[in-house]
Amino acid sequence: FAAYYPCRTSYPAMLGALIANAVNVVGLSWLGSPVATELEAIILDWFGKMAGLPEQFLFYNGNGEKTGGGGVFEETASDAMMLTELAARQRGIARAKQEHPDQDDHLIVSKFVAYTSDQAHFSVAKTCTLAMIKLRLVKSDKFGCMRGAELEKLLKEDQAAGLIPVYICATLGTTGTCAFDCLEEIGPLAREVGAWLHVDSAYSGGTFVCPEYRHWLKGVEFADSISINAHKSLPVTYGMCMLWLQSQVEFTEPFDHTEVRFMPSSQHPPGEGTMHSDLQVRE
Repeated sequence: FAAYYPCRTSYPAMLGALIANAVNVVGLSWLGSPVATELEAIILDWFGKMAGLPEQFLFYNGNGEKTGGGGVFEETASDAMMLTELAARQRGIARAKQEHPDQDDHLIVSKFVAYTSDQAHFSVAKTCTLAMIKLRLVKSDKFGCMRGAELEKLLKEDQAAGLIPVYICATLGTTGTCAFDCLEEIGPLAREVGAWLHVDSAYSGGTFVCPEYRHWLKGVEFADSISINAHKSLPVTYGMCMLWLQSQVEFTEPFDHTEVRFMPSSQHPPGEGTMHSDLQVRE
């Protein structure tokens, strides 16, 4: 089983799971549980620094100032992918309506296209189905990596056909061969076409705590989001995915339905914490 998915555990992880289940706090907001939400932010920043992520993905920079980034614990990388794709879709709709205010949302979405490697995890295809976005598979090179030239070819084809590139999922450590897509080539293309770039490093992301592996992260500064499954390459019990974002606002706005919320964000003490329910589907 460990050869298929290296899901590991450890005595500290077991103890942590026991305590978390016994205390059973509702950590959806700072108001609901200040300790849980602040601890989540601290751990995400702590591990982000250990893995060498740029400061824009952290809650706080080296001077203790908020960056506008941050993240949240999800259960799996598939959850992270689904949420980032939905956020990308909503951002794409908003941008399209700036040019064509009267255009119907469904018509806009029908033009959206997502891109990923032919070696990527099948969850990308699942989330595209849920988000109702067309998916193009980019042919990988002989090492199983997605490169900029092949991606650029598809981007130009689709733009010429009147379609809108809205989401690109790059993989750092594919499930089949642990191949690493070239972020330094993919990132500038995502910026050029205005597509959300998500980096799925579920399988191997935990290894970035080792400096000798961090060269694979070159170009991550172009990403809008990155996810790592702690339960795969780290000794943590199953169901622990870390998701980091460059902009919390772009991610949370599509899911901020304050009009039907019992505890709106406005009830937070000024400047305190994060409304984690806006960063997840589950409540």
